[in-house]
Amino acid sequence: MRDDLADQINRWALIECVNDGQRNFGLPMSVEPIFIDVNGDAVMWGISVSIKRSGETVHTLAFRFDQESIDEATYIDYDDEVSRCPGLD
Repeated sequence: MRDDLADQINRWALIECVNDGQRNFGLPMSVEPIFIDVNGDAVMWGISVSIKRSGETVHTLAFRFDQESIDEATYIDYDDEVSRCPGLD
């Protein structure tokens, strides 16, 4: 897991939801990072966004990474000989 990616998502959410949530989405919001324990270290694994109305939380959305890993990249590209996309069969 790239914790720098989780940090960038958190920073984006702080700007778009906390600083500009009322203007962007019509309601104020708060953002909290979600951490998990990885080998004894706290690692940011996502964010929790709370939507507020009259100061009370009316709904909370969580954006989290899963813990699956892929050892090999799969590339999808158009085949020059046929007009189908290999890998999507």
